Amino acid sequence: MRSYTAFALAIFVAACSGAQTDPCAPERPVEHFTLRSPGGFEEIALEGDRMYGPHIEIVRYDNEYRGRVRDLIVDLRVKANLIEGTIGNARTELYVDRFPDGFGVRGLFGGRIGQFQMQSDRLEGRMGGRAFVLRKSEEDPTVYRSVAGAGELTGRGSTELTLPSSFATRPIEQQAALLVFFLAR
Repeated sequence: MRSYTAFALAIFVAACSGAQTDPCAPERPVEHFTLRSPGGFEEIALEGDRMYGPHIEIVRYDNEYRGRVRDLIVDLRVKANLIEGTIGNARTELYVDRFPDGFGVRGLFGGRIGQFQMQSDRLEGRMGGRAFVLRKSEEDPTVYRSVAGAGELTGRGSTELTLPSSFATRPIEQQAALLVFFLAR
């Protein structure tokens, strides 16, 4: 009996130590980006370094993002203050500017010009054909809602973006890339 128990333990230890993805590691929680707008609801899951949903499957490998967005191949590299590569056959070159209370992103995404700023109290700009002016909710720091003020860009009705709870703990370049993938689709 002892030899059987020792053998089973040896197999378990070998499986845990030699696996590419560690089956012995605790499961990573699945978090979600959601975007509610008049007539629409979009959701993407974020599980560790993987982002997936109905039209997206992207994985981060160190400083690279690879996968597909709406049937376009994604091949991007992240460097200090720069996200560059291709989406489909179009160039992506996004510059990340750091602010004391957030960051800004500007440049080409899949061949289209865009820019946005994410600061402590707001997220606003345009990327991938979407324009948005969102303010951080006072009740929940992961929620941003549209609030139309004098002279602001507005859409038809209210829009609400919910970020994963771990979003703010990620490095700025990762935050920028994740927002771009979600908002610019």
